[in-house]
Amino acid sequence: MKIDWKSKEARTAIWVFVTVAAIIIFYRVIDDIDDLLGAMRTGLGQAGTVLLPFVVGAAVSYILLPLVRTMDRRVFRFIRRDRLRRGASVLAVYVLLLTCVGWLLSYLVPILVSNVQDFAANLPAYLEKGNGIAVRLLDENAILSQPAVRRAIESGMERVGLLLEEGTQQIVQAVPGTVKKVTGVLTDSFIAFMTSVYLLMDMERIKQSVKRLTRSLFQNERAEKLFLFAHDADRIFGQYIRARLFESLMVFVVTLAGYSAYNVPYAVLFALVGAITNIVPFYGPIVGFLITVLLVLLISPAKALFAGLFILVLQQLDGYVIGPKVMGEGVNLRPFWVLLAVSAGGAFGLAGMVLGVPVAAFIGAQLSRFTAARVGPKPTEPKKKRWFRRTRE
Repeated sequence: MKIDWKSKEARTAIWVFVTVAAIIIFYRVIDDIDDLLGAMRTGLGQAGTVLLPFVVGAAVSYILLPLVRTMDRRVFRFIRRDRLRRGASVLAVYVLLLTCVGWLLSYLVPILVSNVQDFAANLPAYLEKGNGIAVRLLDENAILSQPAVRRAIESGMERVGLLLEEGTQQIVQAVPGTVKKVTGVLTDSFIAFMTSVYLLMDMERIKQSVKRLTRSLFQNERAEKLFLFAHDADRIFGQYIRARLFESLMVFVVTLAGYSAYNVPYAVLFALVGAITNIVPFYGPIVGFLITVLLVLLISPAKALFAGLFILVLQQLDGYVIGPKVMGEGVNLRPFWVLLAVSAGGAFGLAGMVLGVPVAAFIGAQLSRFTAARVGPKPTEPKKKRWFRRTRE
């Protein structure tokens, strides 16, 4: 018997079969959703482990790309062959980078490990000293000496002490394991290194290939919009990430020099704390200030005062001089929007707090372009009047 697949009855039967099969598959998926999600997590975890060196290499190449281009255009411009000039630029950048990393590993890391171990060993004595200072303050203050207030303060201090001891012990115990892990990722580091070198060498070719592919898939108007979209993302995210890393490096160097000059204890440790917390806008410097001042206060009140004043001056210098210079016009947000972006990004963890500002700036750039296309460009603000008249010579 010959079946007419174009007939109404045959098409109806096919649709019924497909619908029943889809319902059965959907039911089986829902019934085994836990196993399916577990398999997906396992697969994504394995894929992430395999792809992690390539992602790290791509991130390193993206961060180093402006420096390589600067070397290519200014330092090695006497080399006529493009490929050879780019290779010399990449080599020079990596020699500089590896020299800095080697110095950090050979000089600062041993000091940092020693600071952590010494601080952990002396922490009970520091906490006892701080407890004595707090007891004297409670005895001398009429309000703080009330039984309920005193019990609350003592309870809070005990909890803080326990958290500090537990956290310090975990850090000390994690140091040997971390060293072993660092020595065990040489293969991944080599893969990331080679990935970054290849990307830096062929970045321009890759860019041109992506443009050609985009133009082949979309019309010219849509392709230009996509290029503009990608340009905004590269300008805002790239400039912001590089600026935050450079600012944190400058904060670390200046803080380490200041603390070492005044003999602040555990200078490397506290300078590293300040540099890491400085990556998070607004809240980070406050957290770094409180951690450093409170811990140094347990050791020496005079040096805690110096550390606090030094951090305040450095943050003002970073906020009004270093930050605007290295950030440029990449992230043009008012302080209120910066605070809102960091607070909203906190719902996604530390990465959300760091990337909340460039995400908000990117959204703002797209909204500005959208409104400019609809209602015209934003009117320029009138120039402010001078506070004094310039005298003629």
